[in-house]
Amino acid sequence: VIFADLPAFRTMVAKKTPSFSQRRRALDVLKAAKARLAAIEAKLAELQPLSEEEQSYYDSSDADGLQAKQDFLQALLEEMIAAGQLTKPEQSAVLEQLQQKLEAVEAQVAAAAAAGSSKKEAKLREAREKLEARRAAVSALKPIANRPKFASEIGAVQKRLAALDALERSAKV
Repeated sequence: VIFADLPAFRTMVAKKTPSFSQRRRALDVLKAAKARLAAIEAKLAELQPLSEEEQSYYDSSDADGLQAKQDFLQALLEEMIAAGQLTKPEQSAVLEQLQQKLEAVEAQVAAAAAAGSSKKEAKLREAREKLEARRAAVSALKPIANRPKFASEIGAVQKRLAALDALERSAKV
């Protein structure tokens, strides 16, 4: 995920991460990789020597590529939310995250009002309204149920196994 080029990354994401949760975990991995790269760059800026592992990681990583992957995944997650492709637990997690953002914006609005900054307060109120609208939209979504890739084949095999199990039990009597 971290070291793949962007076209390969897009293919991997499309084929290997069908759910919102999986894609969010991939985004978290990319964010952690970017933070690690930033820490290494800070170390270099202070003219501190790097360990072999850090040097290898730095040489094989691309900050711009990581950012492009992060942007791609973030857009994909936004599309999934807009299309209502969330399971019940994913929907709850998104609502919780939106609530936390809303509380943070409320605190900023109060701070801006106390400071007397009307322009900043107006922008923050607008951001709050957008967050509330988004939270209402996510709340209104009907959660999906992810089915296994070969659900019909699994069901057919389970029916055959049940029939064989019944036959085995009747033969033991």
